[in-house]
Amino acid sequence: MAPKRKAKEAFGQQGQLSAFAAAKIARQQVQPEPTSAPQTITDSVDLATEVASLPYNGERSRYISPDLTSGAVLRSAQLPPRPDAIRLSTFVPNANTVLRDDDECLELSLQKGVAVVLVGEYDVCVLNDTGCISVAGTFLILAQGPRRVYAPTTHALPQLRAERDDTTIRISSFHSRLRQLESLSPFFCNLWNSTANTKRSFTLLRTTDDDLLRRSLNLLELDNETSIRTILNKAASTRKWPSVMAIGSKSSGKSTLNRFIVNKMLSSIRGLSCMYLDLDPGQPEFGPAGLISLVEVKVPILGPPFTHHASSGSAQYRLIRSHAIAATSFKDDPEHYNSCVRDLLKRVRFERDFIVVNTCGWVNGLGASALVEIASHLPLSDLFVLDPVDEALVREIHLRSGGKPTIHHTPRRPPRPSSRTPAEMRAMQSMSYFHRRFPPPIPTNNDQTPLAQPKWSAKPISKVRPWVIDYAGPSRGIHAVLSHAQTPDPAFLSEVLAGALVAIVVLEQPTNFLLSDSSHPTASAAEEEEEEEEEGEAEDPISLTPDSSSLPYVPPSAKTGIPRSLNPGTTHALGLALVRGIDTTHKQLHLLTPLPEAEMTALKSQKVVLVRGAFDAPEWAYLEDGFARGATLAGGGVGAAVAAEERPWVSRRERVGIEGKVWRLRHPPLAAAMGGR
Repeated sequence: MAPKRKAKEAFGQQGQLSAFAAAKIARQQVQPEPTSAPQTITDSVDLATEVASLPYNGERSRYISPDLTSGAVLRSAQLPPRPDAIRLSTFVPNANTVLRDDDECLELSLQKGVAVVLVGEYDVCVLNDTGCISVAGTFLILAQGPRRVYAPTTHALPQLRAERDDTTIRISSFHSRLRQLESLSPFFCNLWNSTANTKRSFTLLRTTDDDLLRRSLNLLELDNETSIRTILNKAASTRKWPSVMAIGSKSSGKSTLNRFIVNKMLSSIRGLSCMYLDLDPGQPEFGPAGLISLVEVKVPILGPPFTHHASSGSAQYRLIRSHAIAATSFKDDPEHYNSCVRDLLKRVRFERDFIVVNTCGWVNGLGASALVEIASHLPLSDLFVLDPVDEALVREIHLRSGGKPTIHHTPRRPPRPSSRTPAEMRAMQSMSYFHRRFPPPIPTNNDQTPLAQPKWSAKPISKVRPWVIDYAGPSRGIHAVLSHAQTPDPAFLSEVLAGALVAIVVLEQPTNFLLSDSSHPTASAAEEEEEEEEEGEAEDPISLTPDSSSLPYVPPSAKTGIPRSLNPGTTHALGLALVRGIDTTHKQLHLLTPLPEAEMTALKSQKVVLVRGAFDAPEWAYLEDGFARGATLAGGGVGAAVAAEERPWVSRRERVGIEGKVWRLRHPPLAAAMGGR
């Protein structure tokens, strides 16, 4: 047997360089000229090598925009074109196609089929009688006026496509306070267009190279346009509005499909509104996570969920009724979830309403059972199946639905990279909700209310004055605290409640606001009504915690050992609140909520229960002060550090590692053995 060769003999006498050694040699060969000006990244220096040589400055740098720092500014002229650049727009700018181009707006002349893609936020309108464009399924003509579009890079970018020749459009700039939330959270950094070379709130992108921040961009596309057009033509000819539900796994495109269907119907049939059943507590379309709702949609949906929250006072997305699941999934209490869905369905007029159902991405086990339960109470006309979905589930939904729906199968698109995880998207939606300024309720006899644009506040939530509500005494505003699924010991309820998210639930009856222990989705309506009549005679039990706070709470059931769920037939949720503090001396709760003053004032004459559960921890709220003052919790950063005692629920960590640096893997022993340096 031949003797075993050494590493140097196998790879040659000169040795094999490791990746680290090759990068080091490359840096030595290309040395930037010394200068006192801020250093920029040039064509001759590899971007990855340059970034790797910079010192680590905290977790926030993962999202921080170059526009917000005083260091290097990336400009397209200083970066080489990428060989894998993707063409986004078919529009070619010249003297005949660009009619106006200034800091306020951009006017373009488009021929049929020409598409324009923009990143940022803007208003778009058609300027001539014969013009027409489509955006995210919506058709826009002169008579419809401007539409507001939010196009952040966290989602696929919509195309403005000309549907007729010689279409003239105006794209106007506006700067919403939503953009300013980037100063309070890194989640909102790098969402919009770069303002390094322009004052406009949008940037036209011909290719992905036109994005100065070089982000991963995707186009908003749909494979179901033929099926949607068939539904539209059938509805227009018969005047019978469809009931549509889409099912599929997570990130399969259900929300995008629902938006296209809503936009296509609303823009094609004048005066039509959509009853949107938002039944996904984890990724809802019109509210924060943990709630399901019924929303009347009157205008097209032209933005991601964190740009259009529904409210009872909105003339665009009117909240009709909502229930608190108090979690991002209904796995802990599917019976309560099904009861809430059935109550929302009672508010729908199936013969007269155009209905779209937003379902969760859970298509097996309890999730499949919930989908079948929804279909059994809803006469579907069309079922969109975003494959792969178990055929047995599709057959069961088709069988249980009274409408015998038409099934549209769609192959699932490959998942696209996203700059935010689902948990981060929920945090952004929650943060946008709490910084939103909702309008007051609309009078029931007013059908001509102008469409007010949404507004946000860029002030840290700690600077907002809380609502102070009594929870003890004859005129108390808080009737009790109810814990869903996770029930803490009563002695620790005050500690768990402080700094937590809760749902504000109104009791429509002073009694019978809890479901019975025997409540089950298979129980008949007669049995449920009989149980409600029996329980309506007695007051639902309320206990007090044994500590100094003496908080009223709903005790666990004697049969199951956990608190009973709220009865959706006699309760409804108004929205969410953040418990800022508990005044045990005066027996008061300090609540932060975006609900308008009129709604909160009306609660004086009603009983209210605060529902806590498995909501995501509002870490974004705890960290806003640190980011707003220019401090990072990891240590260092710009600005003066904020004293730890000024930030509740947040502790300051010292730097780790030698001299405050992060531990990194050194060269493996094999590299030295092969001659690498």
